[in-house]
Amino acid sequence: MPFRAPTLLFLLFIIDIWSVETLNEKAATLSFSGWYNNLFAPNSGSKGNPLWKKFMKAHINEEERDISEPNPRLISNAIFQTNSGTLDVRNRTLLFAIFSQFVQNEIVDIDENSCPNEVEKIKLAKNDKLYASNFKYLPYIRVHYKSFRYHTRCHPNQVTSWIDGSAIYGSYEIWNNCLREYKGGRLCEEKFGEPCLNVKAIGNRNGHENPPLLAISIVWFRYHNLVARRLETAHSNWSDEDLFQGARIRTIAALQNVIFYEWLPALLNEPVPAYEAYDGEKINEVTNDFAVAIRFWLNMLPTAFIIRDNKCNLIGKPQRFCNTYWDSQNLINQKGLENILLGMCSQIAEKLDDKFVEDVINCWHGPLHSSRQDALTISILLARDIGLTDFNHIKKSLNLTQYKDFRSFLQNINRLDVYDVLNATYNGNFDHFDTVVGALLENGNSGEIGNTFKTIIKDQFLRLRNGDRFWFENKDNHLFDNDEIEKIKSLKFSDILAQVSNGLDDKDYQENVFYFNTSDPCPQQEILISEKLEKCFQHENYDYFKNSEIYYIISFAFLFTFPFILGFIAFVLVKYFKRSKARNINKMIEIEKSIRGIGQLDGYECVNQQHQRPVTINLLLNSDKQLEMKLYNEKRKLVRKIAINVGHDQICLTETNTYGHCGLYLKSFTCNDVYLLFESLEQRRELVESFKAKLKEFPNMEFSYVQVAMSKVFDTFISNEERKRTLTIAFKNCFMKDLEETGVSNDVKERMHLCRSELAENLGMRADCEFIKRLFRFGGNCNDSDGGEFLSLSCILDLISVLCDETNPEKMKVLFDMYDYDSDGCLTQDELKSLIKSLMELSVAREVDEEETNNLVVELFGQDKTDVTIQEFQEVFPNLTNASLTLLDKNKKSGLHRRMRSKSLISDKSKTLEERFRSVVYSTIRMKYTKRTFIRFRHFIENKRQHIFYLLLFFGVTAVVFAERFYYYLVSEKHKGLLNIMSYGICVTRGAAAAMSFTYCLLPLTMCRNTLTFLRDTFVRHFLPIDSAVPFHKVCAWTAVYFTIMHVLGYCFNLYNLATQPFDALCVFDELVFKDNLETAMKFWLFENLIGITGILLCIIVSIIYIFAVTPVRRHCFALFWNTHKLIYLLYFLTILHGVSKIVQNPYFPYYLCGPAIIFALDKTVALTKRQRATMVLKCDHLPSNVLKLEIKKPPNFSYRSGQYVYLNCPKIGESYHPFTISSAPHEPTIHLHIRSVGPWTYQLPVIFDCDSSEYPPVIVDGPYGGPHEYWKGHEVCVLIAGGVGITPYSSVIKDLVYKSKLGQHIKCKKVHIIWVTSSQYQSEWILDMFKECEENDVKNILDINIFITQFYDQYDLRTSFLFVCEDAARKSTNKSLITGLKARTHFGRPNFEKLFNNIALSAMNCKQIGVFSCGPPGLSRTIDKSCHRVSRIKGNPNFCHLYDNF
Repeated sequence: MPFRAPTLLFLLFIIDIWSVETLNEKAATLSFSGWYNNLFAPNSGSKGNPLWKKFMKAHINEEERDISEPNPRLISNAIFQTNSGTLDVRNRTLLFAIFSQFVQNEIVDIDENSCPNEVEKIKLAKNDKLYASNFKYLPYIRVHYKSFRYHTRCHPNQVTSWIDGSAIYGSYEIWNNCLREYKGGRLCEEKFGEPCLNVKAIGNRNGHENPPLLAISIVWFRYHNLVARRLETAHSNWSDEDLFQGARIRTIAALQNVIFYEWLPALLNEPVPAYEAYDGEKINEVTNDFAVAIRFWLNMLPTAFIIRDNKCNLIGKPQRFCNTYWDSQNLINQKGLENILLGMCSQIAEKLDDKFVEDVINCWHGPLHSSRQDALTISILLARDIGLTDFNHIKKSLNLTQYKDFRSFLQNINRLDVYDVLNATYNGNFDHFDTVVGALLENGNSGEIGNTFKTIIKDQFLRLRNGDRFWFENKDNHLFDNDEIEKIKSLKFSDILAQVSNGLDDKDYQENVFYFNTSDPCPQQEILISEKLEKCFQHENYDYFKNSEIYYIISFAFLFTFPFILGFIAFVLVKYFKRSKARNINKMIEIEKSIRGIGQLDGYECVNQQHQRPVTINLLLNSDKQLEMKLYNEKRKLVRKIAINVGHDQICLTETNTYGHCGLYLKSFTCNDVYLLFESLEQRRELVESFKAKLKEFPNMEFSYVQVAMSKVFDTFISNEERKRTLTIAFKNCFMKDLEETGVSNDVKERMHLCRSELAENLGMRADCEFIKRLFRFGGNCNDSDGGEFLSLSCILDLISVLCDETNPEKMKVLFDMYDYDSDGCLTQDELKSLIKSLMELSVAREVDEEETNNLVVELFGQDKTDVTIQEFQEVFPNLTNASLTLLDKNKKSGLHRRMRSKSLISDKSKTLEERFRSVVYSTIRMKYTKRTFIRFRHFIENKRQHIFYLLLFFGVTAVVFAERFYYYLVSEKHKGLLNIMSYGICVTRGAAAAMSFTYCLLPLTMCRNTLTFLRDTFVRHFLPIDSAVPFHKVCAWTAVYFTIMHVLGYCFNLYNLATQPFDALCVFDELVFKDNLETAMKFWLFENLIGITGILLCIIVSIIYIFAVTPVRRHCFALFWNTHKLIYLLYFLTILHGVSKIVQNPYFPYYLCGPAIIFALDKTVALTKRQRATMVLKCDHLPSNVLKLEIKKPPNFSYRSGQYVYLNCPKIGESYHPFTISSAPHEPTIHLHIRSVGPWTYQLPVIFDCDSSEYPPVIVDGPYGGPHEYWKGHEVCVLIAGGVGITPYSSVIKDLVYKSKLGQHIKCKKVHIIWVTSSQYQSEWILDMFKECEENDVKNILDINIFITQFYDQYDLRTSFLFVCEDAARKSTNKSLITGLKARTHFGRPNFEKLFNNIALSAMNCKQIGVFSCGPPGLSRTIDKSCHRVSRIKGNPNFCHLYDNF
């Protein structure tokens, strides 16, 4: 392809020409940053270039410095300390020494601290002048560096290496822009008149270090403006920029001339070589040895400087350097610039030897927390820090005389007096001898700079001059012609001082201001000795936390107390809403009062001798014209009812007055004692008068009224608690056939009487039960009393002992006689029907009608039988002979061990009831606690293994996220310095922040109801516990708040650490921009940056969300919970803003939130499309057990599946939505909801939806949403198990199945076994109607309904045995259950699920999987789950898949 070569060469030629033209264009003007001063290396000598490590230590990794190097402070104290007063041998002035510092600032600046700060602590000896109880170490902060290959450190020069006026104009353009006046090319001189410190008022940040140095900087400022004015006069058509650049290059030229041809010869004591030509091949970088050597001027600095006028008069006392550091501006404003300059010109500097004055070696300036430093120690440490090699190697590299050991070196300089000190300090190793120490000792007594430093400085300046393209003597740069060059070279520094000094001329300054001669305008003042001057200010610790205490304490006190304040507010609101409900109940009481004339009073009931509770007292006559006293608590809930038998009772009212309360003691013969306290006599008198008025209607009642002391009342007072405890002990021991040792005295048994309602309550029966009535009548006849309403405890216990004794043949006679009304020894058909009906009432959920009773009597005794004797009765019920009547509810009243509740008491027929009872209790007690715990734990693991897996996964991921950030800032980011500033707090807070990001972002996923409903129809449901989304939401929320507290506590320490740090330590925060004079106060971190403000707001929002999400608030103030929970959107927004500042790291929260937010947004979009408008309630029914049935019109396009649920909202109540299972089938034209009143929202529904109303308020239906019960369609055989009210979700499933079966639709499900386990059917009577309807429509016999009633325990119970016989007889005659009236089978006791599942498996051998669905308490679900696993493991059985929902 040869034809392409010319084209390529041409393109390269064009690019080369363009590059040269571009370079020339950029290089035409002198830059501020030093770029293009050398065309061979455009960046050579520019700002930020690292020092040229011409003489570097042998080790490569400078981070691993030798920590065993000698203590520099010990060297300084032992060798270099002296008293002031030794003058320079060549009479060089103080102006020369200060100008040397100015030259250092012009060429090299490496004093910037490392970021992060790396502090070396130099231990101070106890005899050290700087040593103090609170100052035992001299801190040295290592200089700024940039990492290079092999972990070597490159130390950038913060100014340009050229002599280009960077100490005047700054080293970059932005800095210079702050100095310009932008008028006539001048700089802003007026900034020097400001009283505050402004580092940008001059070109170098160290220019304010001392007043003489600032004076020299101002001289060059004034000289620039002087030249600018001259150019403006000569060239009126020049722009401001032209004038500025013209004045700048002329000022720089003058500076170059003064430094190189006036100052440098005075330093070297020899003329410098003449300028030959520009040599661009020279290396122009500042070497690391020069950065140390140029600090020689510290050796010439006197203790103080004088200030005089042009008449040679001193102005004030000499000013000590140690007391004027960084206070330069004020002193110049007070004393005058010219006076300071005149003083420097006539004051001879200290001798350039190996001694330093106190102001330099003991009282040098330092950071606020270490205000006194040692400049020589800093120089030694600086040389070590920048990698300067030892003294002998530098000698060798400079071709200077080398030495073998300390003795040869010290002999050469005549300083053997320090041999012992040096030899001991460096352990005799001359190869470790510090260059700074050796070079300073070379100065000796000659007063001249030593050969080492002299050679280094001379070499550096020659390279800078010859390699600078903009040097004023370079004619090739066309900046100046020959005449201008000669004119510049003839300019002296004294001429410049004279030109810029106000009111002075060249006669006021000597010709060479760097030397003092006797012929100078003013004579030399007396030698300044430190002992005759004012003392230096002593070291003072600086409290960086000062003025931050209030902000810190108030802020964090507020953050930590705010949740408690919110908790108190929530408590008050809950109380308020409770009382609102109580007020509604009170209104009902007031209505009842207005109807019946009830007296209502407020007082206190003595529960026992130590405790009282507030009650509202109502005295009334009930519908049976009986006297009742009702006590209501603060919630207006009935806590106690005292029924007084006006015909048989004896009442004694006793007044007491003790402890400031007015007491009233009601002692009744037939009811519990009542002791009431009132706050006033009027209240008690009102109740007493009400009693007397009511009792006037019953003249036969015995009534007494006395007054006694309170202490005597408690001698005979039996509280309600004591009465219940007594009855519990008595009935329990009676049941255990220990009548002689009931734990109750005979006197108490004879004196204590029970009414029908109290006995029924203790026996677990209804008060209007026919059996209770017959028991009372029979007991009364046996005791020759009228019977009826009250029986003594002794009589009741005698009857129970007979009925509970299996071996006592009299029990059948007692039962027979109880219903033999006329005592003729025979039971008529009416009496027999009464017996059967009363025993049925003990357990049957429905009312047995007359026809069923007649059929049952005919089935049992025959149609022609009119009278039944005791023998015939025993023949029909043979099992009753050996049966006992279990009158006690063993689960609720006997207080037995929990394990006994699911265990039959009868395991061996040969044992008596007492023996069986005691054996079960004894075996239960003997089981070891550890074994019981292990069994429960094993069952828990088996049933919850999927939940446990995901919880472990969740907590594991959270722990990994936390640990990753913790380790990252502990190890990986250790070099950034955050760990040094904030200690382990930064690790904890960063780890907690990462864990918070993860946990908070999971919260929206758990609330994506539509997404979860969709996942139910996929294979994911087999691997993900979708039904536990809400519990997992709570787990995530509490985990998130745990890490939130950890995050806040961590920052409580972090912010304190930040507020106590020096300003330069905050350089680690790249995203924060501070003013140079800003104090890092707590106010800034909390209220003046985005992180602090958003952090406080986030703490407030999190507190509000969590406090108002606790269970009491949700239960009583749901609207408040719902509305505050919406603040989660604001929380996410503020969290994103919280990380935007990037102070510590880039924000990761948006990445965590991105996925969940998208899913949540899509889910909400679907929800908005599904959320229907208001629909009508067509009908409502108030069912028993506080159940409200709502029949709702279907909204348009509303479709659902059986087993799903909806969210219901009633706008008349509020904006909140509540979930309810749909109890209607999908084919029905309306939606049916059965809602049980259990909370504040559901309590309001029956009030709003009144059956007598013609119109109902509208409701809003949101849904439907999926539940675990909708999976029944995927199984050929289903088992639906419900515990108690858990039968509600299956109403829709059963009706849907029966409907589709009746229509002949194809459905996969061929058989449904329904198992309803309930302790009592009284609470869900409406379910029986649904069962009856489904049985009538089940044409294909798909349903198999089994009802288990757990209140019957064993076949030897008298009631159970009786019902077995009656149930069997009723099923033979009607094919229906006597108890429920259904075809469904009714069983007594708890189901054995393992046996049931085995029977189902035998009937469905061709089915691979059987779906088991349960809804009930967790204990039921665990038992079913365990049985499913056991049956599924049997070879040949189908797999039982268990899905459940708990309530």
